[in-house]
Amino acid sequence: MLSGGGDDRVLAWDIGKAEKEKNTLFEIKEGFKDSIEYIKFNHDGKYLLITGQGNPIRIYKVIDGDDESQFEFKKEMETGEDINFITWHQKSNFFLTGGKDMMVWMFNALTGEFTTYTGHEDEINNAEFTPAGKRIVSISNDCTAKVWDPVSTKCLMTIKDEKSFHQHPITAMFMINESMISGDSEGYIYISQIKTGESVGPVTKHAENVEC
Repeated sequence: MLSGGGDDRVLAWDIGKAEKEKNTLFEIKEGFKDSIEYIKFNHDGKYLLITGQGNPIRIYKVIDGDDESQFEFKKEMETGEDINFITWHQKSNFFLTGGKDMMVWMFNALTGEFTTYTGHEDEINNAEFTPAGKRIVSISNDCTAKVWDPVSTKCLMTIKDEKSFHQHPITAMFMINESMISGDSEGYIYISQIKTGESVGPVTKHAENVEC
């Protein structure tokens, strides 16, 4: 198991050992200068990405071993701004990230090549591939969700509605088939159809902002 935190460290643990003094296996030491916020393996567990505040996105290849050499550093990538999310593709070695720069970035983890998707008018809080992996959906503080073609970078649809969609910054999303469940900073939750842009809601309301 891997963990990261405000001490700028990434630690590997043996979760089978009860005594915390003895269950730290090793530390991934190089390349981190600030808090670690994201540690994520790709779909088949062969690649690992690590990043966080003030840190570049570092890609590692997972190989056999029982020490730091188990994670072979491959590439380092940056967006230039603080990020709010990072998400692997379900079947390939592409991942999405973005945040304050109002752009979605799609990186090829093996080559470092990237594509950007522009059109939001405020900070982006999340973006995910649809379950089939053929579209990208992003949510933003501009109170809209956008559907993108990953290849052409074209925005296929902007979901917004003064009556049946968010009127506050959209802070969370979850994809189910061709539907998106989304929540906002005032606690409202809506259900939207990715193919048509139709939305229903609010279906319920939290007392405070929706985070997941």
